[in-house]
Formats: sequence, C-alpha cells, structure tokens
Amino acid sequence: MKTLPLKLMAVLLIIPLCSFVTREVKGKYTKEKKIQKVYLVNADAGLEVNNQYGNIYVTTWDENKTSVDVVIKVSGNNEDKVNKRLNGIDVALNATKGLVSCKTQIEGSGSGTSIEINYTIKIPRKGAITLKNQYGGITLGTINGASQLKCQYGNINAGELNNGSNYINMEYCDGSSITYINNVDIKCEYSGVNIAKANTVNAKSSYTNFSIDDVKDISLNAEYGDVKIKSANRVNVSGDYVGLRFGTINKSLYLNSNYGNVDIKNIAASVETVTINSTYTNVNINMSENFSFDFDFSLEYGNLNGYKGLNFTQKNIKNTSAQYKGYCKKSGTNKVSINCEYGNINLGSN
Repeated sequence: MKTLPLKLMAVLLIIPLCSFVTREVKGKYTKEKKIQKVYLVNADAGLEVNNQYGNIYVTTWDENKTSVDVVIKVSGNNEDKVNKRLNGIDVALNATKGLVSCKTQIEGSGSGTSIEINYTIKIPRKGAITLKNQYGGITLGTINGASQLKCQYGNINAGELNNGSNYINMEYCDGSSITYINNVDIKCEYSGVNIAKANTVNAKSSYTNFSIDDVKDISLNAEYGDVKIKSANRVNVSGDYVGLRFGTINKSLYLNSNYGNVDIKNIAASVETVTINSTYTNVNINMSENFSFDFDFSLEYGNLNGYKGLNFTQKNIKNTSAQYKGYCKKSGTNKVSINCEYGNINLGSN
C-alpha cells in the first residue's frame, strides 16, 4: 500500500485541530451559567440539538418528559471579557408535545477567552434524536427511536441504537465507538470508528480506520485507511489505498481492491460465493477445511501460491498472465472467483 496518502492524512488531521486548539485559552477567571428545563411531552417525542464547543450527552428514561441541562463555561485572563463572552452565549429552546429543539447561539468572536457548552438531556424511551455538534463529542445511552447524528472535530460514543433507521456523519472524529446498531447509513471522513455489533451497515469512508466486530450485512466504499471486520454474513466492500482485513465470512464476499492488501482468515463452509477483483494488491485467503467450491483464478503479473488440494480442470499460463479453473473437494457447489492484477493470490486452509 502506498504510504504517502496516509502521511498526507496525518497533516490534514492536524491543521483543523490546531485551529481549534488555539481557542482553548485557559485563564484565571472562569464563569459559568446553567440552563435547566423540563418539558412534558409525548411518549415518542423527538429531540433536536445543534451545538458547538462542548459535548452532548443523551439518555432515555421511563418518563413522558424531556429534561435539558446546559452548562455554559467561559474562561480567560480578563474578567470583563469573560463576563461579556458569557452574556453573549445562550441557548434557543423550543418545545412542543412532539419535539424539543435546542440551538447554541454565540455572539461575536470572544478573543482571549475559551468556551465550553455541555448538554445533558433525558428523553422518553421511544424518542427520536437529531444531533449536530462541532468541536465536541456526542455520547448516547440506549436510543430506541430513529437517530441522525453529525459530529465534526469530536467523537461519537453510543451504547445501543436499536431503531431500524440511523444516519451518522462524522468528520475528524477519532476514537468513536458504538456498542450495537441495528441498521445504519454512515459516512466517515478522517476518523476512527469501531462498531461492536450491527445488523445492516451501509458505509462510505475516507482517510478512516473502520472496524466492526460482528455484522450481518455490510456494504462499504472506502478510500485511504484500514478496514477490519471480524465476523460477517454478507460483505460487499470496495477499497482504494485501503488495507482490508476480515475474520470469518459466513455467506458471501464481494471485494474490489486497488493499491491495498486483502487478508481473509476464514471462509466458512457455509459460504456460497466469493468474488474478488484486485489491482496492485496481494490477496491472502484461508478456506475452511470443509469448504467445497469451484474456482476461477485469473492473474496478470502475479502468482498463485498454496494451491495444495485443488483439482485443476484448466490451466492457461502465459508470460505475464495465468488462468486456473477447477474445484476443491466437490464440483458444482459454491464458487470462488479471484481476478488479480499486479499481485499474488495466496491460498490457505483452516
């Protein structure tokens, strides 16, 4: 894999973060104000929050109420500037039975001061959420309603997102994690995220380290970074300048890889289809000992290694290319097709 784009990624990560860090001017004067509201709402009332320079914490409870606690803190070396800055920060709150919305409002630039605006919110157990945060994190407990999350220059850490409708957009959000998510559309840029368990994931990532421990179905388009999936039923992944690592595949695997590496620890006996197209990529793939399959391997400027136990029905070997067809254990069952240009196919068994 080419290393220059990854170095570029590090530089791009540093530049915007530096512009944020310069706002963190800690001084001898620190003032704060608190906003506390409780609203009577429907059992499935939604929540909208738009915040900057702080964190959003959301949990649920068995109450038809939405509780909002906001702490606004300002620090600096000039007391007058601190007071002026604090007076220039407020939260616009609007509430109906069906929706509570909160928006941070900041007047002026407030040079020489730092600010921190943290929300702690409780919503009804069935409530949906729409959260936007810049320069701060989003932390969630168990959320049963639909969720839409956008986070820039922070991170997202969630417990369980149980609804069938979840959308996540993260930029410059390293160290993000989700314990469980049902179905999700997720877009990640310059980030790092781990999902412990998921049902269906539709993802797009760039300059991101993306990992899932256990997922049923995943579709992912990745550019620059690393992808690690420990266990999956059905996988459809396209990667450019990406390291692709997989544990166990249980049903099907479709891969396209350019300028990367592919490592697959275990193709289970239950897998029906494996299709891999790669350029400038080595493909390392290990099959279960009980996996029977027909194979079609095509190579240009590469070699086939570890083919013990394969029964060849066709070999077409030329100066710079080769094609191998045949079966393993039993013909007419499952299918493995690998097309590799400028790379090797390395086969193994478990």
